[in-house]
Amino acid sequence: MRVSELVLPEVRDALKGDPAAIRELVEELHPADSADIFISLEEDERILFLKALPVTDQVGVLEELDDELRAETFEKIAPDMATRLAVEMSSDERADLFKALPPTFAAKLLARLPKEDVKDLRSLLAWPEGTAGALMTTDFVDLDAEMTVAQAIDRIREVAEEVETIYYAYAVSPEGSLRGVVSLRSLVTAKPQTKLTELMDTEHLIAVKGDTDQEEVAQIISKYDLLAVPVVDDAGHLLGIVTVDDVVDVVEEETTEDVQKLSGMAPLEESYFRASFFRMLRSRAGWLIVLFFGELLTGTALRAYEESIAGALALVFFIPLIVSAGGNTGSQSAGLLIRALALGEVVPKQAWRVALREAGTGLILGVILAVIGALRALLWPDVGPEIALVVGLALLFIVSFGAVVGALMPIFIKSLGLDPAVASTPLIATLVDVTGMVIYFQIARAVLGPG
Repeated sequence: MRVSELVLPEVRDALKGDPAAIRELVEELHPADSADIFISLEEDERILFLKALPVTDQVGVLEELDDELRAETFEKIAPDMATRLAVEMSSDERADLFKALPPTFAAKLLARLPKEDVKDLRSLLAWPEGTAGALMTTDFVDLDAEMTVAQAIDRIREVAEEVETIYYAYAVSPEGSLRGVVSLRSLVTAKPQTKLTELMDTEHLIAVKGDTDQEEVAQIISKYDLLAVPVVDDAGHLLGIVTVDDVVDVVEEETTEDVQKLSGMAPLEESYFRASFFRMLRSRAGWLIVLFFGELLTGTALRAYEESIAGALALVFFIPLIVSAGGNTGSQSAGLLIRALALGEVVPKQAWRVALREAGTGLILGVILAVIGALRALLWPDVGPEIALVVGLALLFIVSFGAVVGALMPIFIKSLGLDPAVASTPLIATLVDVTGMVIYFQIARAVLGPG
């Protein structure tokens, strides 16, 4: 049971009797647990709960909420409270808040913020969604590269409460250009009079541009085990940092989007219950209609082989077996390659290697399923060895075909500069269904004759 579930009953009782007692109940909780309590409360209880907390905890709870719920909460609290909390929020979370707020409300709140915060907010909102610039925070430790260790530690003490992290400090020139990075570990273990120029790491300094895609930023932080990565402009001036906690959110967001695409639907920006009925309908209907028209081609293929079917009705019994085997194999290959492309394990120029590998895999899987399918056909009443041969050969070719096509489709889409997840499981299954019918009845014609 989660901590929030244990405390929730006491919080509800306190809200009815003594809201001031809530502060004691949650003072030892992590902001994420307090946010869970907030979410579990009824709408009319949430504001009371929030008001009972100190400002620091109020901000902690709000920063743990999803963008939509946080925006809804800001619309319900008093203007003075909304202003105070917006000022206290970290710069990146404040930017996310304003993106989610209705324009009219956002404009009113913006007018009440200090000029320095407004300037900072506008600079962050100017970056396109999904880039490092849109993800970064401007609350970081920057140090004059000519400082001594003692001066640097004093500076960190001054700003520690205001910045996102103190584990990395960034040495900059007087013009603001990034010159190096200094870890807190190296600062506390160095002699006080050591210059940062002697201590800072310049050889392994990793930075990204403001327009770098957020997925690439996540990959860099993961690859080099960083807690944060600096963001610079084209001239090398330090703009902000992207922290690992933001990257975790990106990974979750991208994974959710990919899963939805793999399911054959347009990605939802909202959570399941927050998406409107018509938004949910629209995200699913588009692809379903496209796939439906694709499946209509299966009927066209069947009609083209009407004579073969009339001459051997037993062929119809095995259609579900044939199409599902090919579709399932193609979906497996597509899933493997979509993930491999996302992780950088495979690149488009390796398409031939992938094709050969999948052809071999598909061939072996095809042989296994062909033997099982042919034996099953032989056990079917009134089905002769010719039909069993057709079923076996069809499974061999269709499974091999599905494995190769399912693997190459995401690579082809990636080479066009599109998201490989567009090659969804239903799309691959539909493609293999149609071609599987053609392969099946072509083999039937070859083995049994045209009629």
